[in-house]
Amino acid sequence: MESSRLLYFICTITLSVTIATASQSNCQWKLGGSCRRLKCADVTSATIESQITLKLQNDEFLTTDVQANQQQCFILEVYQSTVETINKLGIDDRHQYEETRLSNVGLKSINGDVFKSFTKMRRLYLDHNKLKSVTFLNDVSKLEELYLNNNEIEKIESSDFQNLGKLKIIDLSYNNLLTIEDLTCKLGQLEELIVNNNHLVTVGNCLHLNKKLKGIDLSFNNLVKINKTNFNGMNDLATLHLNDNNITAIEDGSFEGLHAIRYLYLHNNNLASLNTTTFEDLINLRHLSLENSNITTIQPGTFANMKHLKYLILEQNHLTYLQNGTFRGLDTLEALDLHGLQIKEISGGAFKGLDDLKYLELRNNMIWKIHEKAFSGLSDLRVLVLSNNTFSLRPNCFHGLKKLEHISLKPNPYFEILPFDSFNGLESLTNLDLSGLNINAISSGAFNGLNKLKQLNLSGSNIETIFEERFVGMPNLKILDVSKCGIKKIISNAFYELANVEIFDISGNVIVELKQNCFIGLRSIKNLDLSNQAIQNIEVGSFNGLESLENLNLDNNKLVSPQEGIFKGLQSILYLDLSFNKINTIESGLFGDMSLLENLNLAGNDIKVIKENSFINLNNLKIIHLKGNNVEDLFNNTFKGLDKIDNLNLTNLNIKRIQAGAFNGLENLHELDLSKNPIRHYKNQTFMGLSKLEVLNLNKWIEDVEEGTFSELNNVKMLTFEDTLIKELKYNAFNGLVNMTELNFKNAHIGKIKRGAFQGLTNLNYMLFENGAIDIIESGAFFGMDNIQYIKSYNPKCSSDVLLWLSGYYNFCHLSIQKIEAGAFSGIHAHRGAQNYLDQNSWLLDLSYNKLKTVVYNNFVGLEHLQKLALDHNEISMIHDSAFKSLTELNTLKLSYNKIDVLPNGAFIGLEKLNSLIMKHNRITSVYSYPFSSLKKLKSLDMSNNLIAEIPSNIFGDLQLHVLNVGENQISKIYSGGFSNQKSLQFLNISYNKLANLDLKVFSPLTQLYHLELNSNNLREFDADVLTANTQKLAIIDINDNYLSCENLSQILLKLRKHNVHYVHKPNSGNIGYSDGVSCIMQSQQANPTQIIQCNQTDLTGVKTLLYQANDKLDTLTHLSHNHTKYSHISANAFSYLTNIAEKIHAKVESYNSTSHVEREYPVKEIHTVQQAPSNLNVFEILLIIICVLFCIGQLVALYKKYSGSIPNSNLFKFKRGPSEIELFNGNASGVNV
Repeated sequence: MESSRLLYFICTITLSVTIATASQSNCQWKLGGSCRRLKCADVTSATIESQITLKLQNDEFLTTDVQANQQQCFILEVYQSTVETINKLGIDDRHQYEETRLSNVGLKSINGDVFKSFTKMRRLYLDHNKLKSVTFLNDVSKLEELYLNNNEIEKIESSDFQNLGKLKIIDLSYNNLLTIEDLTCKLGQLEELIVNNNHLVTVGNCLHLNKKLKGIDLSFNNLVKINKTNFNGMNDLATLHLNDNNITAIEDGSFEGLHAIRYLYLHNNNLASLNTTTFEDLINLRHLSLENSNITTIQPGTFANMKHLKYLILEQNHLTYLQNGTFRGLDTLEALDLHGLQIKEISGGAFKGLDDLKYLELRNNMIWKIHEKAFSGLSDLRVLVLSNNTFSLRPNCFHGLKKLEHISLKPNPYFEILPFDSFNGLESLTNLDLSGLNINAISSGAFNGLNKLKQLNLSGSNIETIFEERFVGMPNLKILDVSKCGIKKIISNAFYELANVEIFDISGNVIVELKQNCFIGLRSIKNLDLSNQAIQNIEVGSFNGLESLENLNLDNNKLVSPQEGIFKGLQSILYLDLSFNKINTIESGLFGDMSLLENLNLAGNDIKVIKENSFINLNNLKIIHLKGNNVEDLFNNTFKGLDKIDNLNLTNLNIKRIQAGAFNGLENLHELDLSKNPIRHYKNQTFMGLSKLEVLNLNKWIEDVEEGTFSELNNVKMLTFEDTLIKELKYNAFNGLVNMTELNFKNAHIGKIKRGAFQGLTNLNYMLFENGAIDIIESGAFFGMDNIQYIKSYNPKCSSDVLLWLSGYYNFCHLSIQKIEAGAFSGIHAHRGAQNYLDQNSWLLDLSYNKLKTVVYNNFVGLEHLQKLALDHNEISMIHDSAFKSLTELNTLKLSYNKIDVLPNGAFIGLEKLNSLIMKHNRITSVYSYPFSSLKKLKSLDMSNNLIAEIPSNIFGDLQLHVLNVGENQISKIYSGGFSNQKSLQFLNISYNKLANLDLKVFSPLTQLYHLELNSNNLREFDADVLTANTQKLAIIDINDNYLSCENLSQILLKLRKHNVHYVHKPNSGNIGYSDGVSCIMQSQQANPTQIIQCNQTDLTGVKTLLYQANDKLDTLTHLSHNHTKYSHISANAFSYLTNIAEKIHAKVESYNSTSHVEREYPVKEIHTVQQAPSNLNVFEILLIIICVLFCIGQLVALYKKYSGSIPNSNLFKFKRGPSEIELFNGNASGVNV
């Protein structure tokens, strides 16, 4: 009934919207600009007329404004529509449309009278459609612009355009026209004709009549020949596109009288030759494009009359020789492109007359010879491209190119020798790139005349020896690159006259030895790169004359023992790279003259010994790289003199021993990294002298840290142990680290944490364990940690919830802890000030996934304000009396997945505020009242998956439980009074036990019971009247998979329905009986009840678990809101985690939905919207409930994101977790919210 009403409502609303929409037009006015624009969208052939008419009828301004202002104009535009045919547009004579746009609407045909009322239309856009003919233009006599491009027009009759005498622009490009014969005969006002990308073979016989044409585009057609009559008399023609046709001949006189033409495009045709008359009338041409036109000859004088030509493109033709006079007359030419021809030789005077030429392109030819003075006359040339040819350099071949600024010569396999005066004449050249040209010899004077050259690149040549005076002639050279040239030897005075060179790259050669004075002449050099060679020896004085050198790179050589004095004279050096050599010893005084050195790289050597005072006088050094060496010992005063060093990386040096005083001189060091070293013992005063150190990373394999190791490290903020095997953290192990705030153990195994190990760490806030292990924690181990906020263990099995990185969170999860002595946590006093961050609910200790076997007397003294304690997944078999005595504020205790078989009477003494006790998956066989007698506030008890055999009378004493789970035990008997005094119990799970004869009066004390699970037992009888007599609030019950006969069950279910008790349904397996969705024993099975197949165990516990995780996350978010300013930066991770949970729930539901389309067990306890009528709850309703829960989570996340910065207390909703339950609470409510 309700569904029918809803459907009726939806249909009514939909119909109303449809009727309202029908009275509105899809056309709207846009009033911007000088004309009013009527824009119509989503119209069709059938609706376009009515839509336009409707709009025009409803707009009063069309009558008032038009009458008041006869000059007003309109534009009609149809877009985002499909209009294949137009018969009428609904326009009358009142509306003077100047422009109509019907582009890209799929038009195939237009009625001949469509534009009858468009008497003043000047622009018509019909492009990008599917028109094949144009017989509809007779009524637009004032049309000036017509766009028919991108259609399927094959033919246009002369009559089609007979009334278009005022047409100025017509675009017919991208159609299928074979001819434009007679097309333009009557278009006397035509100024622009665009007919590219058609199939034209001839120009037609009327084109020459259009005297006012300024632009013609006939490109990409099939034209074969240009006749002298085609363009005759077009005195105003400025641009002519004839490119990409098949033109083989241009008749003499074809361009006669075309004095106004500026741009002529003839490229991509089949012209064979050009003669002197071809272009003789093109006296004002600026741009001529002839590339790829199969031209083999150009007669001298062909361009004689082109006095104003600026750009001539002849690339990709078949010219083999440039005759003298070829370019005569091109006095103003600025760019000439001759690349990709077949020119083999350039003779003297080939470019004569090109006085204004600035760019000459000759790449990709076959030039093998350039005659002397071949470029004479090109006095203004700035760029010359000669790459990918085969000529050899000759003296003075570039003579006359006084203004040339750039020349490209590579690749060229014949540049083996640079002869005398190779580049003479290039007075303005600033950059010469000869890299990769295989040059093997440089003649003296090869670079004569390069007075303005700034950069010379000879890399990749084949020069074995640099002889003296080979680089003369370049007095202003700044950058010289001779890298990867195979250089073996440098002769004295090789760099004579290179006084201004600042950057010299000679890397990647095969130099073995540097001789004295080998760099004389380079007195201005600042950067010298000698890397990647074979240098084994450097003579003293090799760097003489390099007083200005700032950066010296000697990495990847073969230096073994550089002697003292080799760097003498390098007083300006700032950066020295000696990495990846074979240096084994650093001698004292090696760097003595480098007082300005700021960066020293010694990484990747084989340094075994750094002698005392090796770095003396390096008072300005800020960075030193030493990693990858083999320094076993750091001696006293090893680093003396490095008082400016801020960061010292000593990783992977194989350091085994550090003498006291090794770090003397490092007064300003802030960060020291000793990781990846085999230091096993740290002695007293190891770090003496590092008074300003803030970050210290220690190495792996540490076994012992003496007291006093860290003395004087008063400013260290962070200390990291990585890959360590520490036998003991002894008393006062961190003495001196009074200001440390963070302590990290990465892959560290600590044998024992002794009493007072962290003594003195009064400012420590964070302690992190990453994939570590601790064997024993002694009493008082954490004494003195007054300000610790959180202890965190990183492990895949542990929570990665960054929201719990807050004060009072101590996570020792998965650290393989075997023993924790009583009083181990005394001295952790974070709880005293924790109220400044969060409420007390955040104080929790996680000891899960360890190897604890015993919980001893008063084990947790010092954690008096702890709220949650997790001891699950250990090996606990014994709990001593008063083990939790000091935990007076504890509300949650997890002891699941242990080996507990007996609970001592005093096990839980002191837990006065405990609310939830979880002990599932242990080995408990018997339950007595004494262990629980002190748990006055216990509300939830989970002892499922144990070995409990019976429930004695008054077992729970005075407990006021709300939730009790003893499912999946071995319970076969519940004594009378087993649940006495449990008047507050709401949820009871006794499923999966061995109950056969159950007196239902045992539940009579449970006056508040709401949900009862008795499924999967051995019950043969069930008196519903007895059960409901006292449990009047019972709403949900599960009695599936018992031994109840189907005959009796039907009566039982009738009585349950009578009392408004909903019974859980299960999927029909087909092997057992069912009565209204509840399993039972059929008459044929009663003789052998063992044939009963137990309840379908389709698992929804994964969904429950995920919802519990979401609940934990939301609880933390609520706590976080109390300190939202301080911790808002970690909220993004929380929301990501929630999203992940939601995705997992979705996957679980999808999996369930794909395997079951029948009713199944109700998955939750507290859903107070359950129907009280005897109707069934099917799977879709179950999924809907889960979706609603997820929606609530999403709403809370969204609400928190919105208000986390402004609401101090965001305790809006709370998901309360208990065994098999989900409860929705209001933050201000108490008790169960119905």
